[in-house]
Amino acid sequence: MNPDSRPADPSDRLPNALTREFANRLNELIAISRVDEGGEIKKMNTEKLHKLLLDSSPEISISERNVHRLRAGKAVPRLDVIVALARVLNTSPHNLVPEVVPVDDQQTRRR
Repeated sequence: MNPDSRPADPSDRLPNALTREFANRLNELIAISRVDEGGEIKKMNTEKLHKLLLDSSPEISISERNVHRLRAGKAVPRLDVIVALARVLNTSPHNLVPEVVPVDDQQTRRR
């Protein structure tokens, strides 16, 4: 196949509408989440979220850097990561994933 005739991969040009919306939803949930650290309640941050992901879902492989990239809309989330994030943030995976991708963003259209 000629490389010029390949369909464009949306992850080639991040952030795009889908990753931005996912990041917005993720950051909203993180902003209202709290973590109990030895009896002291603290705000959630990337480092704490990463640790909770690894503790609650040791089967997934994700770096703290990738969690940061998800929060910035610079990475496409895998399904296993979406499910693990939802579990840690005590929500449904549906609350993280946009239902409709804006039509004006030509990089990400539902097929």
